[in-house]
Amino acid sequence: MDDKKLRPTLPQLAQDQVLGNKENNMYVYIKNNEIEAVTPNQLEARDGFIELDIPDADIVLENDNQYLVYENDTVVKKEHSPEEFRTLSEEHRADPKHYAIKRKMDYPSTEEQLDYIYHNGVDAWKADIIDPIKARYPKPE
Repeated sequence: MDDKKLRPTLPQLAQDQVLGNKENNMYVYIKNNEIEAVTPNQLEARDGFIELDIPDADIVLENDNQYLVYENDTVVKKEHSPEEFRTLSEEHRADPKHYAIKRKMDYPSTEEQLDYIYHNGVDAWKADIIDPIKARYPKPE
């Protein structure tokens, strides 16, 4: 992957859920009119998410000030001034809900978690699925 492309975010357990990849396309997942994930691989359907299959060229970011937004049923590339970008980055990192959003995207679907509990038990579910995600995205103090 070219260093200038948006880095994809894949849920940790999505490795086993990948359905396929169309060459030169990215999958963008939208929920509540916000981009939640961008990945080169199509994932299993998740409740409440809209999936868009978009050519790489439409979402390649040429610099750190560019970003993607979901507007009018499509993904649009926009750009902040360097000052806006710095301010927004600081605000985003300081947002106490930042960790919760990252955790939510990393957790498998409820159905997958219940299946895991059924086959492996609650202690294994907590140790194998919940605790690693909580450690990866700790709650701010």
